[in-house]
Amino acid sequence: MSYRAPSPFFNSTRHPGCQLVGHVMVDTAPGKFLIQAQSFGKDFSAHLTNVSHIVHHFSFGDIEAQERVENGGWRGIPSKFVQSLHPLDGNVYVTSGLHQAYHHHMRVVTTEFEHSHLIKWAGETVRRVYRILSNTQLSTYRTSIVPEAKFEYDLSPIAMSYLEVSRNWYDYSTGLLAIIGGCFTVIGMLESSVSLFSKGNQYYL
Repeated sequence: MSYRAPSPFFNSTRHPGCQLVGHVMVDTAPGKFLIQAQSFGKDFSAHLTNVSHIVHHFSFGDIEAQERVENGGWRGIPSKFVQSLHPLDGNVYVTSGLHQAYHHHMRVVTTEFEHSHLIKWAGETVRRVYRILSNTQLSTYRTSIVPEAKFEYDLSPIAMSYLEVSRNWYDYSTGLLAIIGGCFTVIGMLESSVSLFSKGNQYYL
């Protein structure tokens, strides 16, 4: 599903909003962070709170490693791999009614590149990036509760590793000869079965 701002509901010039920039150090455990309107000195109507937002960039891990992936120097990686590093980027999440907010649920998958034939990074043999499998839903709140934009993440117990292994010519030749030998064996068995079946019919006649 693509979340793009419909023009009747969103105008960045009239409603510039707040810009949040930064990074958060997190543990290797499930967690979340919230964006919510709060004021300790003033009262405001909870049902009028609007937490519509644009995600310019959201990712996990070393930003330098991600930039090196995006800038190329790699082969053998799926074409949509780069997009999975920050799938929320460029999306606009706008609520069209009251008491609503978007919740983002993300599964973080560790991905390692081994042996720099796949990607050349500063002479290191292993570099790690994090892919995000995201799911976004629109939630409705009670009138007495202030809506909040939620970013919830969980670490996947399964990790991925990309490894390029070269194959020797004699391994390829051995495999090819094995396939050819198997074909001859199957053809011989079929021929024997057909011959035996034909002799049986002749004896019966």
